[in-house]
Amino acid sequence: MSQAGYTPISLYYSTTASAVPSSGNLVAGELALNTLDEKLYFKNSAGTVKLLASNAGSSATVSSVAVSGGTTGLTTSGGPITTSGTITLAGTLAIANGGTGQTTASAAFNALSPITTTGDLILGNGTNSATRLAIGANGYVLTSNGTTASWSAGGTVTAVSVASANGFAGTSSGGATPALTLSTSITGVLKGNGTALSAATAGTDYVAPGTATTFTATQTFSGSSSTFGTSLLDSNETVNVVGSAPSATTNLYVQSGSVQYYTSNAANNFVVNLAFSSGTSMNTALSTNQSVTAALVTTQSSTAYYATSVQVDGTTTGVTTKWIGGAPTAGNASGLDVYRFAVIKTASATYTVLASLTQFK
Repeated sequence: MSQAGYTPISLYYSTTASAVPSSGNLVAGELALNTLDEKLYFKNSAGTVKLLASNAGSSATVSSVAVSGGTTGLTTSGGPITTSGTITLAGTLAIANGGTGQTTASAAFNALSPITTTGDLILGNGTNSATRLAIGANGYVLTSNGTTASWSAGGTVTAVSVASANGFAGTSSGGATPALTLSTSITGVLKGNGTALSAATAGTDYVAPGTATTFTATQTFSGSSSTFGTSLLDSNETVNVVGSAPSATTNLYVQSGSVQYYTSNAANNFVVNLAFSSGTSMNTALSTNQSVTAALVTTQSSTAYYATSVQVDGTTTGVTTKWIGGAPTAGNASGLDVYRFAVIKTASATYTVLASLTQFK
């Protein structure tokens, strides 16, 4: 019911379900309403009636839709789409999108279908065709000439050669089942480095009875309950000859020589310090329940001097010294005084030192 005093404006409308105005029902820009469908239409300047709004959520009638195949290599056809329709894709699917990129491969693959043998292979020639390659029987090998491939019966070995390298050499008997005989060109004791063989060096790589060998690591000869660990016919010890007199604290390094000989006349009393070397303590070098012996030779003039005490590793702490006949109180003039020490390690940094002083003249 219109407002009193006003004239109502009525649009072209329909109350019939699914009714759509035709182009002849409207002029350009005119609106039309389907009150039952709740849809609003208008006619554009090209004379086409289009759905402008819909309260029912229905799809509009579309005259055309642009669809692109993008980088797939495919093209589209079909349409225009109205309320329903079909867009068709056709062409060659690019390799980058999972295709073959070939225009004739489809026919080639169709010719191969169906592949009924489990394990068959599809062989492409790199251009635009493919063939089916059946797996060969046991003992067959796959061969290719660069264009096609096929299975052929396995061959036999008729000759094998052995290269002389890395200390190895060898020969082959030849024939269908050749036997290899390996040898080496190296004479003597062999050593390997994980890749090649070479001749070992006596005294460096192994101990040879007739070759002088210097050991830089501790060697342990244990023997048994019935035999000695070592048996020496003759041996010698290195003497550390010092062309001076004993200093106030005289270091006796057993690693420099178990015998240390001072050739100049003693000029003062001195303390004897027993150690393994200038850089390694006796406590480090000697294990508990091991011992080492050393001798200190001093030259005496008419005025003699003597050792007043004994240290191990620069201290008397933990050191118990026992002298034959008691500790010396004086030196012996005009001769050589020889001090002998047996250092017994009883615990860490704990020693019993057996000492003696003997005059030689």
